[in-house]
Amino acid sequence: MTDGERFASAVALSLAVHWAIARPMPEATTSDVLDLGAFEVASAAIGTALAPPIAVEAAASTARDPSADAADRRLQARRAYVEQLSDAIHARRMTRASGGRLVGNAVFVVEIGGDGRFTRIQMQHGSGEAALDADARHAVETASGVVPRPRLLGRDPLTLTVAVKYQLGL
Repeated sequence: MTDGERFASAVALSLAVHWAIARPMPEATTSDVLDLGAFEVASAAIGTALAPPIAVEAAASTARDPSADAADRRLQARRAYVEQLSDAIHARRMTRASGGRLVGNAVFVVEIGGDGRFTRIQMQHGSGEAALDADARHAVETASGVVPRPRLLGRDPLTLTVAVKYQLGL
């Protein structure tokens, strides 16, 4: 084993241990939930689970299962889609709220249909500021259908928990 391989193995092992300690694996439920910061994506149709990291040597010697590759592609497509939705929603903030100091989070539950349009938008937690909550709702509503839903995610409804964050005027 070369010095570079030893170093790469040490880094991989260190990251694996840190990841396992910092973020324990959640228990499986009837609907998998993927926490992506401001979003939680729940879908029974996309049954993927995050596996613990593996060593570099094991990855090279193990043949990939085709179903695992498909699950990885779905997970990557879902992450990219959620990130694009977050960008679309946050780009539409501050179109109606007045100036001043606006700090807070408004949390919505959003159901996305097979065509990418939001079929249900429900406020779960308000920010405590009426103008901010109204602006956040407007941002979510106007982002409906803006981001095309990847075919890889199927046509079943996706349920997201969206936190629209404001930290302006600090």
